[in-house]
Amino acid sequence: MAPSQKFASLLPLVLLLGILVGGSGCHRQTVHAAPPPAVPPPTLEPAPIPAPMPTTAPPETTPVAPAQPAPIDPGPEMPAPKPVNPKPRVIPPPAPDPAPRPAPPQLRPNITPAQAADFKRKTNDAVAETEKNLQSSSGRTLSQEQRDLVDKIRGFLTQVREANDAEDWGKALNLAEKAQLLSREMVSAP
Repeated sequence: MAPSQKFASLLPLVLLLGILVGGSGCHRQTVHAAPPPAVPPPTLEPAPIPAPMPTTAPPETTPVAPAQPAPIDPGPEMPAPKPVNPKPRVIPPPAPDPAPRPAPPQLRPNITPAQAADFKRKTNDAVAETEKNLQSSSGRTLSQEQRDLVDKIRGFLTQVREANDAEDWGKALNLAEKAQLLSREMVSAP
């Protein structure tokens, strides 16, 4: 195909593309707003000055009229703005103190008396081993990390006692096992 034939076949396509781009509304439109109405500034008329009351008879002179300013055309009268009356603020009475909320109920699994006895036995065994491990480490010089570990173990043992008092056997056993594992780690450390 000759170059002139290629151009001739592309010409309609180029023209169509030009028409589409030109007619697509890409030209710039400007919006002209109406100018705001001209409002003359409000004029204030001077208040008339009352003449002082003479205490004696006035002397006979020709009265001179006071100079009056030229009258000013106030233009169209603007209505005076209405005064804004603030609404009275109503202060609600203070709310009564709410009653303290009761502690949320603890959800525990229903366990049989046999399971409770098993949990108690396992908890007591874990606590006994933990306390024995703490006693064995009491004669040694401990590093800061080991002292922190001892504090955690004692915290767990306190929580075990609280859970036992609340008869939460599952929680007590879980805490006792954590304390037991930490005490074993402390004893095995050099």
